[in-house]
Amino acid sequence: MYCRLPVSGNEVSLRLPCGKEDLLLCEWKGGETALAQALLNAITDQTAGQDAFEWGELSVTDFEWTLLLLRRSLFGDWVRTSSICKQADCAAKVDISFRIGDYLEQFQINRPASVEPSPEPGWFSLAGKDIKFRFPTGNDQQAVAQFPQPELELQRRCVVPDMLPEDLLQQVQDSLESMAPTISGLLRGECPECGGMGDFYLDVQSYVLSELLDQAKFVFEDVHLLAGHYHWSEEAILNLPRQRRHRYVEAIIRDRGVA
Repeated sequence: MYCRLPVSGNEVSLRLPCGKEDLLLCEWKGGETALAQALLNAITDQTAGQDAFEWGELSVTDFEWTLLLLRRSLFGDWVRTSSICKQADCAAKVDISFRIGDYLEQFQINRPASVEPSPEPGWFSLAGKDIKFRFPTGNDQQAVAQFPQPELELQRRCVVPDMLPEDLLQQVQDSLESMAPTISGLLRGECPECGGMGDFYLDVQSYVLSELLDQAKFVFEDVHLLAGHYHWSEEAILNLPRQRRHRYVEAIIRDRGVA
C-alpha cells in the first residue's frame, strides 16, 4: 500500500500485516498508541526518496490518516457500525456507515496566511508575534497521557510560550486544525424509529486496532493447524501474508469436511 501523508508530505509504502504483526497485536502489553506506532513501524517498507522516520514523530493527523488507509486495504472502504438513539423513550439501534475515501476527502490541509515557518524545523510562528507552535505527535500523546491535565501538558509541549491570552491561543489552535485537522470525530445517524439522532465517536486508533485484533486472535489456531498439516515451522507460517495463511487454513478445513 502506497500513500503520501497529508501533513508531512512523506511518501510511504506499507506491506499488509502478516503473522508476526498478528502476534504483536495479541501479545502487546503496553499502551494503545505505542502499539499502533509499533505496528506501522513494523510494516513500513520504505520512505521513497526521503529519510527514514518513526511514526511516533509524525503528526497525529498523518498517523490516523494512515491507520484508516490500512483499514481500507484490509477490510474494504465501507465502515459500518451502530449507536443507540439518544431519545429517552426510544433507545433504538441507529446504523452508521460511511466510506473511508469520502470521509478523508472532507479534510483539507491549508496553512493560514498568518502562519509562517519558523527557523526551527517542524515549528511555525504567527506573523508579527513572538509565538511559535508545532503539530502534536503520537509521542506527545503517549507522554501527556500520564498527566492529570493532559491537554495543558500538550499545550506546554507544542506552544511557546504555553501561557497565552485566550484569543491568541484560539488563533494557534485554529491554525493547527487548518494545517493538521483532527481525523477522529463524532459521526451521527438518524434513528429509523423516532427520527432522533444517534452519535458515534470515531476514535480512529481504537477502532482500527480493535478490528485488526479481531482478526489477529486466530493466528494461534492457524499456526497449530498449518504446522500439524504441512509440518512448517512457526517462523515460516508467521511470515506468510495473512490472506495467504487464511487460504491455506480454509483449504485444510474444506478437505477435512469433504473427508
